[in-house]
Amino acid sequence: MGRHVIKEHEGGLEIDPDFSKEVECKVCGKKVPKFRQLSHQRLHKNFPCTVCGKILKSYEARKKHNLAFHQETKEVQCELCGKVVAEFNMKSHHFEFHNPTFDPTCPVCHKVFKRRSSAMKHQRAVHGDGGEFVCSTCGKRCLSESRLKTHEDVHKEVKQNVCQTCGKSFTSSYNFRKHVARDHEGGLAVHPEFSKEVECDICHKVVPFYQLYSHRRGHKGYPCGVCDKVLRTSGNRTQHMARVHAAFHHKSVDRVECEVCGKSVRQFDLKSHMTTYHDPHCSLKCPECDKTLANKASLKRHRDFVHGDAGSNFVCSHCGRKCWSQAMLRQHEESHSDLKRHVCDSCGKAFKYKDQLTRHVTLDHKGMNPYKCPKCGKVYRTPLRLKDHMNLHLEIKPCICAVCGQAFATRSRLDTHRKKHRKE
Repeated sequence: MGRHVIKEHEGGLEIDPDFSKEVECKVCGKKVPKFRQLSHQRLHKNFPCTVCGKILKSYEARKKHNLAFHQETKEVQCELCGKVVAEFNMKSHHFEFHNPTFDPTCPVCHKVFKRRSSAMKHQRAVHGDGGEFVCSTCGKRCLSESRLKTHEDVHKEVKQNVCQTCGKSFTSSYNFRKHVARDHEGGLAVHPEFSKEVECDICHKVVPFYQLYSHRRGHKGYPCGVCDKVLRTSGNRTQHMARVHAAFHHKSVDRVECEVCGKSVRQFDLKSHMTTYHDPHCSLKCPECDKTLANKASLKRHRDFVHGDAGSNFVCSHCGRKCWSQAMLRQHEESHSDLKRHVCDSCGKAFKYKDQLTRHVTLDHKGMNPYKCPKCGKVYRTPLRLKDHMNLHLEIKPCICAVCGQAFATRSRLDTHRKKHRKE
């Protein structure tokens, strides 16, 4: 009772002289506030799942894991909102979504939240100091001690989870198990842990567990405020704004130079660039035909299309081209037709492709020119033209003539140059 009163009605446990008093952990000797003593001690004890071997941090977490993944769970319907949840989660569901003392609106920025925990994390991370747990290496602040421990693994030179087959190492045991299942045990679709079917709590569609999080993202769109494009995640929208609408982006994006190849990339793209082009564990040579590809994505696409069965079910009846999906095949077959079924509601102009209609409405009716150069302010109608223009500022020439090897900054200059070879 006393802990509840102090936590909820007297400013929090952090400022109470009794609960905030520092005590020493008997296992590692670290000093922590008294009210965090039990949660800290749990970090030193692991509870492995007897079915799949996953390591849980508490007895309760292991029990919930077993109920969720390895046993038939009784589901009940919430009387307040009608949502169907697992019976053991009903109490936490009521506390998160139907707590009468919870104000869903952030008092600082007025953002509205559905969950109590989401609102508290938002206030501490965005409007607070980022968390009281500070990384001793880089100074990053985390909201909890477990998150800090996970973050500190990034700085360790020796990672605990090492694949015995290919030598690749991981800081996360989950990512390690996922890697082994995907790359060395026949794929996620046949693995008992990752292939187990679960139900989406939004649309109730049954999908494999490894596809659940990507499936959920499809229900939540993040529209771009400039060109109305809908992105799947908040991070994708931030990167889209930085890449395409740099003039409208509220933060400047620093460019860094790759130490391996010297290419100039955006700072948030450096990690994916290193993984795609300079991964020491990945050979870019096709094992079937010895062809060398530019990156891992191109290698996978080449193997699936040329040597595999990808696209065999989606073949164009006009030209025989193979496509990844039914939607891509439908879009491709439109190129063989003169039908323009995408009509503008404002002027009646018709287009063959939907993205042509979207660009027409954005530029001609809304008066928006979203592709603006952040250096000189010049405006372009398409992102490709802006990208060509930025090559001039960055002094890079990626467009190379296949005949004489001369390099150019833009495609238009390369096309003009090619005409000289045709005359010869």
